[in-house]
Amino acid sequence: EDWVRTAAMSPDGRLAITGSKDLTLKVWDVETAECLRTLVGHTGWVRTVTVTPNGRFIVSGSEDHSVRIWDIQDDYRERILEGHKSWINAIAVTADSRLAVSASNDTNLIVWDLATGERLRVLSGHSDGVRAAAIVPGKNQVVSASDDKTLRVWDLTGNADPRILIGHTQAVKVVVCTADGKQAVSGSYDHTVRVWELQSGSSHLLAGHRGAV
Repeated sequence: EDWVRTAAMSPDGRLAITGSKDLTLKVWDVETAECLRTLVGHTGWVRTVTVTPNGRFIVSGSEDHSVRIWDIQDDYRERILEGHKSWINAIAVTADSRLAVSASNDTNLIVWDLATGERLRVLSGHSDGVRAAAIVPGKNQVVSASDDKTLRVWDLTGNADPRILIGHTQAVKVVVCTADGKQAVSGSYDHTVRVWELQSGSSHLLAGHRGAV
């Protein structure tokens, strides 16, 4: 069945965007439940979607290896960003809505300029697929989580080597950052959650789940 894989909300809470295995995204009016637009373009099922903090762009990633930017203010005009060699698992956008970071099963992250669609840099270092990415608030950094059991803290400018966070014993599938940018929280197939101090790289363990997080 063509199930829904991902969803996101616009910053003002008025729109919901969903991505499906049917290769499309749909834009919904939250109040009326009306489907305002069906976005057609991806040729593989849509794995991830987000809306930029300024509310202008929908950014989606797919099994077709592409990232697509849909301009809400320009009749959902589509731009295609190509560079990955496998499907896209996650997309993170900086608070100023200038940059997007895509995380792919090809082991890389790519930093994109949302205004121009330009590929600014490739962040390489993971030895297995990258499953999640989170922007560090207040800093020019992104944290990635990978099937290689590690997380990495990357400088978005590419001017510093990434910090490698080691502690999980199985694939890391999710990561979020605290609002103050000091900590990240990750979940893994090893059934645990870890809270990381991003400055030092140390972590403490939250155990209790009996299945993958």
